[in-house]
Amino acid sequence: MCTRKREYSPIDALLFAGFIAFSSTLYIQLASPGYTDIVFYYFNFLAFVLIRRRFYSALFYCLALLTHESSLFLLPALILYSRYINKQGGLMLLKYCIYLLIAIIPLLAYRYWVAMNTVVEYDLAFYFSKKNIIFCLGKVLPLAPAGAFYAFKLFWFFPVYILYRSWIKNDKRFFLVIVSILICDFAQLIIAFDITRMLCLGFPAIVLAAEKLKEDWEPEKFTRYALGLTLANFIILQCFMSADSLHPLLPLPYTWLTGLFG
Repeated sequence: MCTRKREYSPIDALLFAGFIAFSSTLYIQLASPGYTDIVFYYFNFLAFVLIRRRFYSALFYCLALLTHESSLFLLPALILYSRYINKQGGLMLLKYCIYLLIAIIPLLAYRYWVAMNTVVEYDLAFYFSKKNIIFCLGKVLPLAPAGAFYAFKLFWFFPVYILYRSWIKNDKRFFLVIVSILICDFAQLIIAFDITRMLCLGFPAIVLAAEKLKEDWEPEKFTRYALGLTLANFIILQCFMSADSLHPLLPLPYTWLTGLFG
């Protein structure tokens, strides 16, 4: 996932950065500054990048959790990705799992300290309450397809195609890595209603699938397809879906003109 260290060409390195930079992973932060999302996305990214260095991977995962607890949904994917990359089992995988469990402790300790010192409105009891789950299942899930599309738009091609390719080639381990990211990512919608924003947590599926496809395809073929998808994505109006409606993220020149001329 570190493109220049893997000696990718400058254009491919730029394209890989664009898979995240030109998606709702970044766009929503521009429209709604103040969210911590970019920070914990970065820490989760480092947890995946440093998967061969288990201690540091767990350390950055700990920082991701302390920034936002939704990082918990990537825990299964990290374990499966470590098993896939390190070709490990038994004691080494168990050691990494222990590191990850230890990484969760600071979050639990912080949440406990906060709960002991103030009233928390949006706590576990709220999110897993029958009322909230019924609301999300009834109102959020029907809008999930549109909300999911606007998270990455045409970049969804990478995980969808690589799932098919991995299944055909019987690459079960990588198949499970991508599936675990997607299932756990969408599982957030059972308890949360900012659909597009929540699903941006699935960004590792985009990057890992694109990386896998680049390994399988000829370099020129991958560059052509990735560049075509990126350019086509710019043509599609960017929006984000919440529980109530679709909200367009209008281009900056348009907002300038409406500000000047009403």
